[in-house]
Parts: sequence; C-alpha cells; structure tokens
Amino acid sequence: ADGKATLEAIGQYWASLEQAPVRPEVEPGAIDRSMPREAPEHAMAFPEALKLITSLVEPGLVGWQSPRWHAFWPANGGPASLFGDMLSAGYGQQGMLWATSPACTEVEARVVDWLRILLGLPDRFSIDGPGGGVIQDSASSATLLGMLAARERAGEGSVREDGVGGQQWVSYVSDLAHSSFERAAMIAGLGRRSVRKVPTNAQLGLDSNILQQMIQEDRAKGYKPFFIGATIGTTACGSADDLSAIGPIAEKEKLWLHVDAAMNGAAALCPEYRSMHHGVEFADSWCFNPHKWLPVHFDCDVFWVANRNDLISAMSVNPEYLRNDATEEGGVIDYRDWQVPLGRRFRALKLWLTLYTEGADHLRATIRKHISMSQSLAEQLRGLNIDVLEPQTFGLVAFAAQDDIATEQLQRRINRSRKTWLTHAEIQGRRWIRVAVGAWRTEANHMETLYEDISEALKNGE
Repeated sequence: ADGKATLEAIGQYWASLEQAPVRPEVEPGAIDRSMPREAPEHAMAFPEALKLITSLVEPGLVGWQSPRWHAFWPANGGPASLFGDMLSAGYGQQGMLWATSPACTEVEARVVDWLRILLGLPDRFSIDGPGGGVIQDSASSATLLGMLAARERAGEGSVREDGVGGQQWVSYVSDLAHSSFERAAMIAGLGRRSVRKVPTNAQLGLDSNILQQMIQEDRAKGYKPFFIGATIGTTACGSADDLSAIGPIAEKEKLWLHVDAAMNGAAALCPEYRSMHHGVEFADSWCFNPHKWLPVHFDCDVFWVANRNDLISAMSVNPEYLRNDATEEGGVIDYRDWQVPLGRRFRALKLWLTLYTEGADHLRATIRKHISMSQSLAEQLRGLNIDVLEPQTFGLVAFAAQDDIATEQLQRRINRSRKTWLTHAEIQGRRWIRVAVGAWRTEANHMETLYEDISEALKNGE
C-alpha cells in the first residue's frame, strides 16, 4: 500500500472543492451499477486499486467539506484530525478497558477535560471529581446514554435488573428538539410517545411555564416524569433553551437534565458567548460535537456527566472474561461502561492533534469569523423581499418568502445550480430555509456568492 499516493488523492480532492458542485448529479443506483456483483478473486496492485476506488466514489461524493456547504450542520475535518485518525488505525488499539489500552483511556480522559476547561463548563463535570467526559460517536448516542442513566436513577437501580415495569415514563423536550430524543426513547423501551414536546416561547426556546404545568398534569395522571432534554442550538433555527429557567424545575421535580449543545456548544470556546451556560449548574449531562464546528473529523461527540456512577450503574456488566486486576483494584476508568458498544477506538488522538496544532486562539477566531459572516448575511437578507427569522443565532440564518409554497419554490431555485445546498425546517408552523455557516473553509467571498445566488433566485421568481 502507498500512503503517499493516498494522501495525494485526498489533497487533490480537497483542492477540487472550491469549484466542485456541492451536490453531485448522480442517479440512485448509478454507483452500484458500476460495481461488479462479486468481490475480486485475485489481488490488485494498490496504485491501480486506489485509482479505481477514487474514480468510483468521487463522482458521488457530497461536498460536506466544501467552502459552500450550508446544509444541515457542517461536518468538518482538518489535516491534523485526519492524521489523528490515521494514527488511531495504525496503532490498532481497542480501549474498552484501561487494561486493554492505558494510553487510549488516559489520553481521552485528559483531553476531554481540556475541552471542558476551554468551554467554561463547571468542575462538577471534571474527571478529577465525581463526573467526567467521554467521546461518543454522536450527540444521538449521548442523548441515549443520558436517558438510560436518568431512567436507572429514577428507578432507584431496579430498571437494569427488572425492566421499566408497567409505569408510563415520560420525558420533556421542546417542539424544536432533535429527533434523537424520540429515537432514544424508542431504543430505551419507553416508546416514542413518552417524549412530551413542550411548545416554544417568543425566543424559540422551551417554555418553562408550560413545562411545569405539563409535569404536574402528568404526575396527576400517574405517569413517571424522569428526564428533561434541553437544547443549545436547535437544528431548525439554532435557538437555545433557557437552562436558568429549566434547571430549577428539574431540580425541584428530581428530573435528569441533559443538555444537547451539539453544534452551538463550540461557541462557548469564546467567553463572550457563554451566556448559554447560565443554569448549567443544574445539568446532569452535557454534550457537543467537535466534528461539527471544529476541524475534527466525524465521528466525535464529547459527553460529560456530573456523576459518572449514574452512567456506570446504568451500563455496567462485568463478565468473567473482562475481569482484571486494574479494574478490581479500582482507581481506573473503564470506558466500556460509559457507552453502548463494548469496544472503542482511539478517537482522542484527532482531538489532541487538533488542539495542539490549531491552538485555542485560532479555534476561537474561526468561530467568531463564522458568527460575523452569518450576522452579515442576515443583515443583507433583510434588505430583500423576504422575512429573516428572529432571533438570529450564532452560525445559522433562516429566511422565508411570503408563504410556504413560495418558500419551497425559492429553495428549489437556489439549489438547482448545485453550487450550494440549503435545507429547510418547520418553525412554529411555517417553512423556513436554513443557512448554516460553520464549514472550516468558508470565507467572506463564498458568503457573498451565496447572497448573490439567493438574490438572483428571488428575482427569477418574481
């Protein structure tokens, strides 16, 4: 195998992103039809195989790394992160236990605590106290784990042995919360309908007054409230739930408070954006995705808990074949008890290399640049014949035409050229077009081109 040629192929792909369409023009099944029906019987030389695979997949790649990427949320990845993943694969560590890879375990525990400090999160989440952090694949897994830990704590340790019983368990999220809360409830055996969606207020955050009322009504019906999922940066519009209003309710009602800050949590690297932390002292768990707004490759979510024993109690099973002296003696972290899978790879290497080679100051500067660019775009769009959603938050701008049909038609005209990709969301009954600003390669000239594309699409619809 030729590592140099592989890196050159990646470099060529990255260089092509400036001009390449964000969405490939490929029909469903076209890539599959170009592949043989069976695996090769005989070996092929690596240079020939590399040429074959790049020619096969690159026409069907979506421009997640493009500077003109504005759909969903970004999925960034820089050179240091790439090399960190290469080291992880090369070292081939399986870090399910401290004993199976002391380096994998201890580097991860310390690196995620560096991030905790950089984000301004409280000491209760520190690995040096009763809490701690762990790398998950995504915020969806973090949400599931938070819900499982909450369920076990609310069941006073009985659920892991006897199941949920006949009670109707209920959790609460805003009506703009991510669908992963519903999936978590489905996987946890509680059912999708157990997730109660609380209406949002004028600031598009969860309405704490309605939340309190819903909890009281559910208790009166004999239901078992156990979990609140708060969001810092909804996918629809980037809005945030007010932890200072929700937290006291969670504490009073003895409900687990999980905070999903998958995208916007990264903004807390900048001290001026840490108002999101008001009330975080009430949180039992908190997560964000470095693979969204930092130059860290997917998959990488960091999930903190205030009391790691709550999580371990929900997840730990200790068969004889995993017993070892280090675990039995205590004093070590066995991350297999902090996640759903047993095995785990050395994800912390890409975080370590990114933090060392980018530096916190450069990470902050890029986030500030993205926020400034999104604010500038919002101001420009206000001068057009469209509505811009308020409040405009961090790296997301949402806009709409006079009605849903006109908005959908406008979105289709913008996306038709494939030069960018704008997705949409429904917010309080209305369709809005979203612009996510957070791709690591995006600069002011790309934002100006986007504005021109939106303006031109508007004119073409008049």
